[in-house]
Amino acid sequence: MPYLVDALPWFLVGAPDDIIKRIREFEAMGINEVILRMDGHGHHKIMESIEMFGKYVLPEFQNPGNIVRNRGYEEYGVESPPYML
Repeated sequence: MPYLVDALPWFLVGAPDDIIKRIREFEAMGINEVILRMDGHGHHKIMESIEMFGKYVLPEFQNPGNIVRNRGYEEYGVESPPYML
């Protein structure tokens, strides 16, 4: 596992401190976006991972200017098609 974490930059595994360290390394490389995919461990474990990420990792990177707001059709005065609700 340590080899995978070191050799594959897209592979984030570990405690929140490990994830924070790795994302800081990404920042130093000029990467400004991370897409997360948590799967393969069952619903309960995935929910725990999401909770830990939100509780411990995200606060380290909070900057209101970094938040991408979802802009829906309604904001522009256009009704959403029924299949998008």
